[in-house]
Amino acid sequence: MEFYNKLESFFYQLQFGLAIDPDGYFIGKHTFSCLMLSPEIFFTYKSKLQFDYPFNHKIKASELYSLFKNENISSSDVFEIIEELKKQYWLLPPSLTAETEMVLKKAVRNEWNTATEIELNSEVINYINHLEHIRNGFLETFTSKLTEVDTNQNYVEEESKGQYYSDMIQSEFETIKDCFIIESDYEKTMIILQNYFSNNILDSNEPIRVRKGNKRKISRCLGQIYRVFVPHSILTYDYLKIYPLLFNCFSIDEIDLNQTITSCKLYKYSMG
Repeated sequence: MEFYNKLESFFYQLQFGLAIDPDGYFIGKHTFSCLMLSPEIFFTYKSKLQFDYPFNHKIKASELYSLFKNENISSSDVFEIIEELKKQYWLLPPSLTAETEMVLKKAVRNEWNTATEIELNSEVINYINHLEHIRNGFLETFTSKLTEVDTNQNYVEEESKGQYYSDMIQSEFETIKDCFIIESDYEKTMIILQNYFSNNILDSNEPIRVRKGNKRKISRCLGQIYRVFVPHSILTYDYLKIYPLLFNCFSIDEIDLNQTITSCKLYKYSMG
């Protein structure tokens, strides 16, 4: 709740040009003019509009980020809240006080004494666009931290997921490692199965050669892996079809689609 209140305050305050850039200036070709209001007028507005001075966006971004972590809010929820607050408080560009607009126009006339009202208003619009650019930068200071969290979290999740598959597959096949004729084929099998369960891609160019008499052992391992990674689901014909693609001890002829899967020998071996 504190996070939301702070974030709402952030958006509320940055409606106002004075909160965004209280010490603004106008730079012309020949003149440099400060747009800061007199202390009396400025602090009257500060009290009336209730914005912080100075508005340190880096500190506020850090505060928001700390609250975001402490309150265990998802970054996707935060981005949704941000969009709602934008509609509520930032539907219009930052507002200028009448005094700020008057000081700005005076600065423009000092630079360009023949400026028309249209040209003066054009400079006011340019300054408002400048304030909006600053405001968006303030917000990005915070949202960039959220993007880092998402990127890191996705990386950690994918890395953890891959490691989980690798560990589970290896724990099953470790017990029948002697079935492999070539040790590198064992490692190759780990990679192929990890990729299959992680990405649903079977990257096997030709069946791996294994020692004779190990069909039941290998079937049991493949069945056990399936039950771990696809819980509460019966083995399918599609899964059984990868057996002969993976290992030379299996034949596609062993899979008869005309019989029930529970009658299939490879299914029975896999459940053993």
